[in-house]
This record gives sequence, C-alpha cells and structure tokens, in this order.
Amino acid sequence: MNQDANQAPETRLTTRRVMVGLLVLSLVAFAVAAVGGGTISAWLSDAEARRAEAAVADSLRTTDDLLAWITAHPDVASLVVLDGDSVQLAVSPATTRPVVGLPTLQLAAELSRRADAGLDLSVIVPGSVVEKQRLPELEPDVPAGDALTLASLARAALEDDRAAADALLLTLGRADVDMLPQTIGLDSLDAAVPIGGLMVAWSSGRMALSPADELAAFLNADRAAQRDSAFARSLALDNSPSFRAELTARYRHSNLRLTARNQRRAALATFPLGRALAYGRLLSRADGTFLRLVTSQAPSDIASQGITRIGVHVGSGPALRSVSGLASRENAANRAVVLSLSDAPQAVLDHLENSGLDRAMVRDLLLR
Repeated sequence: MNQDANQAPETRLTTRRVMVGLLVLSLVAFAVAAVGGGTISAWLSDAEARRAEAAVADSLRTTDDLLAWITAHPDVASLVVLDGDSVQLAVSPATTRPVVGLPTLQLAAELSRRADAGLDLSVIVPGSVVEKQRLPELEPDVPAGDALTLASLARAALEDDRAAADALLLTLGRADVDMLPQTIGLDSLDAAVPIGGLMVAWSSGRMALSPADELAAFLNADRAAQRDSAFARSLALDNSPSFRAELTARYRHSNLRLTARNQRRAALATFPLGRALAYGRLLSRADGTFLRLVTSQAPSDIASQGITRIGVHVGSGPALRSVSGLASRENAANRAVVLSLSDAPQAVLDHLENSGLDRAMVRDLLLR
C-alpha cells in the first residue's frame, strides 16, 4: 500500500513542505558552488543596501526633511543660496562635482548674449533638430513637432529636455560652446557637452569588446578625447540616418547596453564638472534677456511678496540631479538657489524625480 496515502492530509502537506525546502536548499548550495559564495554575499549586500536607501528616501517627506538630509550629506550634495553676491546658505558650495542640467545655463547665457547683440530669438528652428537628438528605442519616439523659436528651444532645454539641450548646443556651435566658461567669466566650470552623444559613446558597439570592457576603454581616455567622441556621435545623430538605424538595432533590446550600475559609474566619470557656487553667481547676476529666458512673470500670490519674475529648472541623469532657481525682486538683489547631487543613493534620486520635493525646496528657498 502507498505509505503516503495512509498519512493524514496535514502530515502529507508538512512532508511536501520539507521536501520543497530541501530542494530549495540544495539549489542554493548548487548556486553557491557554481558562482561562488562571494557572489551570493555581494548580492545579499546589494539587497541590504537597496533596503537602506529605500528607508532613507521614505524619510524625506517635507522640504525641511530634504534640507536637513542635504546638510548632513555634503559628500554627495552641494547647495547655495545667494542674494546678489552674498551667500545666505551654503553646503559644500565650492565642491567640484559632475553636474547635469546646470551646463544648459551656460548655453542660455550665450544665446542671451547674442540676442543682446542683435540676434532675433524669434528665428524659427525646425522641430526635427530636437527629434534627431533623441536616442532611438531609449527615449520617446515623438514625431517632429511644430517649428520652434530659438527662445522656446532654450526654454525646453532648461526644462530637462536633454534632446533640446543638445540641439541648442549644436545650434550655437562647438567652437563658441567650448569657450563659454571663459566668455561668461566662470573658468572653474567645464563647458557643456552633448549628453546624448556622450551616452552613446560609453558603449559604441563598434569594438570587439563586451559593453563593460568598452566602457572601461572609454573611461581610460582623457576628457578631451571623450568630449570629441561625444560631439562626433551627436553630429552623427543629427545628419546620419544610417547611424540612427544602427543605434535603433543596437538598443532595441537593451538600455545603452550597460547595467544601471555602469551607467552611474560612467556619468560620474564623464559628465561636465561644475560648482554650485559658480552657477549660483551666474544666475544671481542675470539681467536683460538672460533673466527673461530663465524666469517667467511671477503669479499674483508671489508678486505680492515683491517678486517680479521666478524660475526653477531641474536636470537629471544617472547618479546625478540638479535644481536651480532664480527670483527677481523689486527692491532687492536677485536671489539664486542651486542644488547639485552626485552619487546620491538611487532611491533618493528616484524619490525626488517622482515627488518633485527638491524642486519645491528650491522654490521655498527663493521665497524666504
């Protein structure tokens, strides 16, 4: 007689659970033997780190929470509040770190300089110049829209539209863009670089190497060579249909052919370097066309506080995030706020992206 059949249902269930448990344990033991205990330990360590990061992100519920966290983490965060040239609040303001979004302020400043010298910002730019800079398969495939003016292209770039920023950069021309830190009197800043072209260059797919090894080779190149590669690929996106077709095939089933960890590593190593204080000074001195580009007329509830114009802009990328803001005041100097995060926990960056808490904090600081 079948011995299992004579067992009570509860006993049979317990027996099967034990057998399943033994099977799972044997599979884990096999996995440890196959890949090594170190790999399993690393995986468990990563999982624990992710849980800790999630707990930190969950604790950031108000703008005061975020300000306290920034103050406690000057290793990953820079923050400066300026009234004119006078520093009102600072957390690692002069630390040089990789930045995202902030270099677009250089482009807006240069476009404004040209406008003040006579360039008409109502000049039409075909919508296709932006769409050509979108990375196929990785960014929304938006049909080329209506034509843009130069002014609206700049405002789109300031609103974290990476393709618009790259299109504006190419429109201004590399020769002038490379000289912008000197032109605007902020030599401590790296010049803007086309971020789409840079990300493509991380793993071009044209070398007989794995994506990770290809990235390592790119990171070993000097920054001038990396910059050349970024511009070359951005220009190819603009004028080479065959290059776009190649990228479409390459990215159809993978995200830049790189893991999220390697994308963070690449961004931290290759994005332009900058300082929150330098960008704060650029904003606090804004007037004329530049002021009008980076701000809009203050709504009535804010205007009643003596603020005539206000603007807040966000930049985001792997491992990086920035928020910059400017308020023009009737009877006082401009107030500028710049926040720059680099190598912050990914859960925190995701939380800020989804909640807009950092944007709200910068706006609060502008109004205090």
